[in-house]
Amino acid sequence: MTSRNILLAACLGGGILSGCAGGADTRGTVALAITCDTYAAVLETLTPMRAAGELSQANIDRVDSANRLVTPACSPDSVLQPAEAIGTVTAAINLIKAVGDQ
Repeated sequence: MTSRNILLAACLGGGILSGCAGGADTRGTVALAITCDTYAAVLETLTPMRAAGELSQANIDRVDSANRLVTPACSPDSVLQPAEAIGTVTAAINLIKAVGDQ
């Protein structure tokens, strides 16, 4: 499976699971955890690409920007409500999902 396919599977899987888990506070918290895990999986697919020099500086900057969005949303002491944090992490995933295609 190529890095691009892994990246797409991680994005789609996380999006589906987080959408299904929304609702009550507990489900929102679980959905946030799944969304944060999805983001982590996307980063794991990009790590070897960066190590191999396959990411442009623009893509590295894109990932760094996404990390700045995700870090406060996925931290255990986040002040964001789960729905808002999920939206933030989803935006970060969308920001970097094209990196593997380039």
